[in-house]
Amino acid sequence: MPKQRKRKRRNRVLPLLLALLVLGGAGTLVYFVVLPALGDSGPQTVPLDELQPAFVQQMDEHWWVISSCGIVMEAAAVQPQQTLPLLGRPLIDPQPGQPAQWQGVATAPQDLQQLHDALRESPLRQRVSGLRMSGYRLPDLIVQGRIRVRFGTALHVGGAQDIPLTDRLALVEQVLRQLDEQNPNYRGILDLSVQGQVPFTPNWDTNWVP
Repeated sequence: MPKQRKRKRRNRVLPLLLALLVLGGAGTLVYFVVLPALGDSGPQTVPLDELQPAFVQQMDEHWWVISSCGIVMEAAAVQPQQTLPLLGRPLIDPQPGQPAQWQGVATAPQDLQQLHDALRESPLRQRVSGLRMSGYRLPDLIVQGRIRVRFGTALHVGGAQDIPLTDRLALVEQVLRQLDEQNPNYRGILDLSVQGQVPFTPNWDTNWVP
């Protein structure tokens, strides 16, 4: 059996390359996910049951539980508490212990980890009701079931470096606070995908889905 090593906190953004080891014993399958470590000489072996549930997606009357690092954990009968629903695109053949994949989506496991970590440190997390998978690398945020925040590939004006995600979330907080003061019942899309702009497009259709 491979020697287990605890994940170090510095390895918060995980590489896309993941492997699955299935070890049998006494008729029980035990899943291990092998994660290449950053700045280490070898991979880290992490038991599947030690991964942190962070996201869920409902498919075929099941809630597929996905870890903060984008690994499919299990199919549950009910949605686990403190997890964010994923919407927009269907999962492709979800299998426990393997990276989650979506049809027509560029999102990788490290992208989900980055968004999870940034939200965990942001006051905005309490207002986020879900994530919408799209063609962009980072999923859109759904805030209170009525506002969609689209990250896209927002860049500094005149620069080529991505705005840090923590700064984007702080900007979202500021804009939503201003919108709250104008109309607490507003709905629409806050689009950060346009370089140097933060346009908000209101939508007053009662059947509109973020």
